[in-house]
Amino acid sequence: MKLALLLLLVGLTGSYAQVFQNICKPTEIVFLLDHSENARKASTLDGQTNFHLLKDAWVRYMQDLQRRADHLFRIWAWAYSSRAIPKELVTRSSSPSQSINALIGSLDSGGSWTYMGLNQLRNQRPSLPNNVVIIISAQGSMNSARRNLAQTAYNTLVANGWNTYVIGVKSSPYIDNQELTIVNGNRNPVIVDDGRPSNKKSYNRLYNALSAITNTILCPRTLITQPPTHPPVTFPPVTRPPVTRPPITRPPRTGICTDCRVEGGYGFDRHASYCDLFYQCLPKGGYVVKQCAQSLIWDGGVGTCVRTKDFVCPVGPCNPQLIGTTYPSGVCCNMFFRCNGTNLEYKQCPKGQIFDDNSRQCIRSSNPIGDCAAKNAYYCNDRMWNEPIDCGAFKSDPLGSPCRYLHGGTLMNTALGTMWDQNSCQLVASDACLDQEFSVRGLETVSQSCSAHVLSTFDPNRPDVESPRNPNLKLYVRLVGVIKARGSLFFRPNLVEGFAYYYFFNNNALRPNSAFRIVFQLGQSTNTEHDLFSNNYCPECHESYGATVRRVSASSYVITTRFVDDATNSIVETRTQVDGIPNGGWVSLNVIWGAKDMYGVVKILSNNKSVVRTIQIPRVAHTPQGSVRSNKCGIVLGAGPHSIFVGQIDEFAYYSTCKNIDDILDM
Repeated sequence: MKLALLLLLVGLTGSYAQVFQNICKPTEIVFLLDHSENARKASTLDGQTNFHLLKDAWVRYMQDLQRRADHLFRIWAWAYSSRAIPKELVTRSSSPSQSINALIGSLDSGGSWTYMGLNQLRNQRPSLPNNVVIIISAQGSMNSARRNLAQTAYNTLVANGWNTYVIGVKSSPYIDNQELTIVNGNRNPVIVDDGRPSNKKSYNRLYNALSAITNTILCPRTLITQPPTHPPVTFPPVTRPPVTRPPITRPPRTGICTDCRVEGGYGFDRHASYCDLFYQCLPKGGYVVKQCAQSLIWDGGVGTCVRTKDFVCPVGPCNPQLIGTTYPSGVCCNMFFRCNGTNLEYKQCPKGQIFDDNSRQCIRSSNPIGDCAAKNAYYCNDRMWNEPIDCGAFKSDPLGSPCRYLHGGTLMNTALGTMWDQNSCQLVASDACLDQEFSVRGLETVSQSCSAHVLSTFDPNRPDVESPRNPNLKLYVRLVGVIKARGSLFFRPNLVEGFAYYYFFNNNALRPNSAFRIVFQLGQSTNTEHDLFSNNYCPECHESYGATVRRVSASSYVITTRFVDDATNSIVETRTQVDGIPNGGWVSLNVIWGAKDMYGVVKILSNNKSVVRTIQIPRVAHTPQGSVRSNKCGIVLGAGPHSIFVGQIDEFAYYSTCKNIDDILDM
């Protein structure tokens, strides 16, 4: 009774709450990047573009730091091997935004001689007290003499005030763990391994290891005091019937927030170590760690936190043979899960104790709150769960819509079938937002001139994607394996993976009078079906609209467009043969899903993009006023269920809700 009265008084008068937030500190970050032959092989997929996996991880990480606090971080980077003098890739004290285009791959490959990289700092002292030297090695010296040289170089660094952090990226089954441990201050290095027995490409997981540094060293979780705030907007609880799900076959995982279901529209990924944490993936790349409410665990199949009896956690299995097995909580370091033979039970350590992740038991702590904070976790008690929950960068929609939420000041839309719950800092299942699909995309206003909703011209002076119809519409595109140059997107021959991925089309069922326009030039290929665009981003997203091109002779193409009629689940398809295409000529495909049929034109263009000839696409009927079926994926440009496109794409555009959709036939 006294506790309830106290809480009532706190709620009426307001109180200062202590919460944890990730606070970034001014930090000097030095990168020593192994450029040995082993590193080159492990960071190159196609055998042609050297170190491109390392480059991809570098660019994503620099973009992350830029978004966090570009002005707080000072970057310096060197490449080292055995054949050449180490090369400076980024000049000292550069910001992350200035460091994105580092000259990675510009040093001759050789052996993985760690001391060569360390020696670049032997006469240097850090400019900031908070500093870290990140050593990324593919193997290490594998030699006792060079190992001793690395020990000497490391001792000099420490004497000068530097701190090291070592990531070993396996290029083969063997790695000099002894040397990497020495230069990491006798601490075990972080080992990144893609699990392959040979021909390893472990650099495709480097970004995840780098991201962990951000939350522990650069932006550690800090206990702060906040003034009282108004209570968050609450919504009535949603009653959801039990969910029965068929087993899901998922493609191979390549890292956090890179598997198909995440980029295909879900926007979440499970945590690698804790049942009650998960990752929320951000449209521009990267992720943030989110927490489930007390005693709940993350179920990626339904995209929300559930009771332990409703889901088997992949990192916390429970069966009769595992009775008594314990697992840590990522939210509360004095709580843990224990298997009772059927499901996990949520348990609390005795007062003054915390749960040790290694021994899997409660241990005494002289400073439990501080020890928990060091693990980015809470020291939980009954009172804490009655205080307002801090969601960090996540906030409710200022206008009160449960179908939107703020992240870092950017207004974002919830996934269909979910709504934002500020009380639990997560998306929860709800029918409240099932009809929000088009209203939040800015499609409701009829355009008199039929300007594009989504447009990519690949002009170096314009964004990769924009919306001429609605400049305030937030659009994102991810370019993988392709080259943007001279106003076009280049798809090289023999690409293992190459596409542009448009998030806008996630869960987007195309309405009547929608249209696509794509301008392209097909490269050297004969009798191969190449994808122009498709929403078949992965096997789980069956294609419901797309287009392909096949060269049947030196001057003739066959262009196929296909859409799935949502009302009948039938494929509406056309094939158009285009003859007389000049060498080096361009082709424009303008296709419309009209009110009752699909139709369009194919235009042969000259080198300067003027129209040479127009060919009509035959009309094919569909359900009157019927929509095109959606799936959870967005559109991939240049990829899909057929072969990766070869050549150049000059323009891609999407139109809808025009006063006269036929206007695009004249574009």
